[in-house]
Amino acid sequence: MTRPLTGPSRLWTSFSGCFSFGTSRPIAALLMLAVLPISLAASPARLFAQLPESRLDWLQPCGGAPGTTFELTVGGADLDEANALAFSHPGITAAVKQTEATDSAPAQPVYGTFVVSIAEDVPAGLYEVRVSGRFGESNTRRFMVDRLETVVDSGNNRQLESAQSISVGQVVDGRIEANARDYYRLELAAGETVTLEGLAPSLDSRAKPIIEVADLDGNELARYRGIPGYTTSGEFTANEAGTYIVAIYDLVFAGGADYFYRLRVHRGPVLVDASPAIIPAGQTTEVRVTGRQLGAGAQANEQGLQVRSVAVDAATVGDPITAARGQALLPLSALNDLQAVPVQVVDDNGVTASAAVVVSDLPIVSEIETDDEWERIATATPITLPCIIDGRFGEARDRDWFEFTAKAGERWVIEVFSARLGMPTDPLIAIHKVNPKEDGSIELQQISVVDDAGDRPAMIGSDFDYSSDDPTLTFDVPADATYRIALDDQFGGNRDQQGVRYALRIRPLAPQVRLLVEPPLGRPGNGNQAVIGTFELRRGGTEKLQVRLQRLEGASGDVELSVRGLPPQVTCEPVVVTPTYNTTQLVLVAADDAAPWQGPIQIVGTYQVGEETRETIALSTTLAFGTDNRNVRIASARLSQDIALSVLGVAAEPVAVRPETVHFVGSRGAKLNLPLTLVRREYDGALTLNPVGQHGELKIAPVAIEAGKGEGVIALDMASGNLPVGRHQFVLQGDLTFKYVRNAHLVVAAEARQAEVQTQLNAAQANKDAAMAMLATLPEELAPRAAARQVAQQVATQAEQAFITAARALTVAADAEVAARTAAAAAPDDANLQAALQTAVAAVTTAAEQAQQAAALRRTSQEALAAANASVAEVEARQVAAQAAVATADGELTRLNELKTQVDAQLEEVRKANQPADRAYTVISPHIEVVVEPTPLVLQGSPIEIPVGQNGQIAITVERRFGFEGPVTLSATSATVPGLTLAGGELPADQNQLPITIATTAETPAGQVVLTVQAAAKFNNLDVPATLEIPITIVPAN
Repeated sequence: MTRPLTGPSRLWTSFSGCFSFGTSRPIAALLMLAVLPISLAASPARLFAQLPESRLDWLQPCGGAPGTTFELTVGGADLDEANALAFSHPGITAAVKQTEATDSAPAQPVYGTFVVSIAEDVPAGLYEVRVSGRFGESNTRRFMVDRLETVVDSGNNRQLESAQSISVGQVVDGRIEANARDYYRLELAAGETVTLEGLAPSLDSRAKPIIEVADLDGNELARYRGIPGYTTSGEFTANEAGTYIVAIYDLVFAGGADYFYRLRVHRGPVLVDASPAIIPAGQTTEVRVTGRQLGAGAQANEQGLQVRSVAVDAATVGDPITAARGQALLPLSALNDLQAVPVQVVDDNGVTASAAVVVSDLPIVSEIETDDEWERIATATPITLPCIIDGRFGEARDRDWFEFTAKAGERWVIEVFSARLGMPTDPLIAIHKVNPKEDGSIELQQISVVDDAGDRPAMIGSDFDYSSDDPTLTFDVPADATYRIALDDQFGGNRDQQGVRYALRIRPLAPQVRLLVEPPLGRPGNGNQAVIGTFELRRGGTEKLQVRLQRLEGASGDVELSVRGLPPQVTCEPVVVTPTYNTTQLVLVAADDAAPWQGPIQIVGTYQVGEETRETIALSTTLAFGTDNRNVRIASARLSQDIALSVLGVAAEPVAVRPETVHFVGSRGAKLNLPLTLVRREYDGALTLNPVGQHGELKIAPVAIEAGKGEGVIALDMASGNLPVGRHQFVLQGDLTFKYVRNAHLVVAAEARQAEVQTQLNAAQANKDAAMAMLATLPEELAPRAAARQVAQQVATQAEQAFITAARALTVAADAEVAARTAAAAAPDDANLQAALQTAVAAVTTAAEQAQQAAALRRTSQEALAAANASVAEVEARQVAAQAAVATADGELTRLNELKTQVDAQLEEVRKANQPADRAYTVISPHIEVVVEPTPLVLQGSPIEIPVGQNGQIAITVERRFGFEGPVTLSATSATVPGLTLAGGELPADQNQLPITIATTAETPAGQVVLTVQAAAKFNNLDVPATLEIPITIVPAN
């Protein structure tokens, strides 16, 4: 493909522990295309309503340093209750942020914000990350581990006057806004040189960064513009000490949430070249790197650069940039065609410059540069096949020649890898036959020219473009001869850069099958939208995986696809894909009671090469970013480490399609009906199901199901003579709109909370009412008790007074007795005194009895009074308790009424946020397989023996299948045998047996003859012949 000449000015970029493309540096592609995609905030791609599924658009920051812990925030769509981050390296962990716990409230999760920790031993590089929430596990985004200190764009630096201060040795995690620049202040010493790198495409960003350096007055001092799709980088040297302004903006002044970047400012190593760029597998090779600031052991060369040897181990592929089969080192277009490992230079601060070198087990040949490449007969580098050539398009109009011998009938795969190494190239390859002349000279006969691969034009601009500008061809050697290959770069007209590399690989054919799972897309959408999606299942639902098959280098035959790693309640019917198809669908089906689950799955393909059974694992892909209008801008895809599946614990899908069977057999000419059931859950409207993925000659009518109905019929029309015999697959797919409540569980929870508070409120009111009722009855109960207490008080007072009087009388009597006893004792003979004593003793006895009686009465009255007091106190206590209960109830009612107001408002808010809304949804049936047989007729007959000169008959039974009911014409043929004649006939529609008559004569030789019985019929106006071979034996006459 011819395009405008362009090219980066330098080769590789340095990267603090990561690998990136230098826009201003070509082999940048050998520089980690691996610093691949991440996209920020809700991009405009999802403009239509569909069932929610987690989509991760951005991380901030999207990187960090080993040995640090920091907060990270995610953004995207449908990230409700986002509570987990999963990184592709076990040394990077995350926990959802928690609020501070208080005495009144426990800690609560802050969904969408995480505390991330990177272990000290995590290598610098790019990793994948997914976020999980209520709607499953998201797509992946790239996350960078970088030894430089990360600072976050303040957001207040859109004006020169408010430039954000940064320092050398930092990386800024920022976002470009439309029609704006981000400004940073940087202090530099006189003569100080710093490297500025703007990483964006490698992080899945849409941004195409431009970096400018200016003085404080805004006068531009330097500008660095990269090639779109690569890292923008440059080196700036300060002429004098002072403050400089670094600005970054988008090439076309676009911006938004998905225009994020990492601006790296450092004095670390910078790579310009590495040689060799292809190293042998299974051993350690010394690679000579060229660049600046390469650290200890570096030496100066004639160009003023530094050179240094680095040992590269190709025995193992190191984490993280290799992923499976080295994918993360190379562009999507490389797929799994190459292995690559990094060559790295690390300074004392951990800043790492990285590039990729190709690993091969073929003999490696280094290109030999010549000065006569444009001569009629140029000098060619001799090669022996098979081999891989380490070459470069190092000069303007660089053409390289290679010469080899080959024999007629040999078949060689000739592949150029340059664009697939991330180089800004468009190679062209030409094959010439070397014809010797009589004078000893040679002439070149061009026999083949190849530019791009055959599918390149159709794929450019598609959502899943894995094509490249690299040519590949299969060379069928026409004759024993010497051949030459001429290799050009159509972008190299005026470029002079030694780092623009290529690998030319020539090898025998290796039949193989490659599987690619297309990026999951959000569904449904209009034809101009491509939306980042995920593979997710709801209970009772389905999910479709679109798989592309590439049968390469002579591989043919069926490929059986199956899925590994599914949870117990999810199934997927294996699919056998015949050579008729190069794409198919796998449909996952979740049980109605499927439990929530998430994890990786694998698509496995099994196929035959000769007698050998082989197995291949599908490559996984994802959209780096989508598009809301394919006519305006294209989507971009990349490889991913695995296929992630989520089974959601949310509501089941609104409808489900359940065919009566998913394996169906018919024949050419048949028109058959396959019943299906529509399981309705939340949708009762009409639905039309359209077939997807079937062969063009297999006619399948749309299935229209009326509103409220649950049955339908798949009408299959196989009445085409161009319909291939064998296995065919399709699914039914229908779009519908239904009322969907996004978070019905939140409404249920809010309603339950409202009911709970209302119950508490009712209980508090009931408590108050009961207390008030009691207060109302207590005065009536208290009055008689109070009166009784008054009477008891009076009685007790009287009894107390009587007791006091009696006690005093007893005291007087006792004193009188003492006096009388003293007088009597003094005059024992005085009768009067003795009589007075007796009287005094009697008086004491009487007074004592009266005192005892008064004491008893006093005690009884006091007990009665105590009882009366207790009776009154009991009522008063109940009165106090009731008053307290009223007060408590009033307080509780006040609190609960306030809470009720809050809960009512919350419920209203939740209901408002979760009103039933129209949602578009695509229902997909399970995968349906149709086996097409060539005919509905099955012929049966048994061998017979016929004596020479006699006649015989073979009864041919015809079985009619698949609805065929018509007449059949039977005939028979055989090899020419003297005297042998055969006769058939017409088999009526209502009969199933007809004889074939065999006649012999005396000239008919004895021996075995194979009869070919032929049945002719028309099935729905299509010829559906059938044949049957039956051996008969001609035996000698008796």
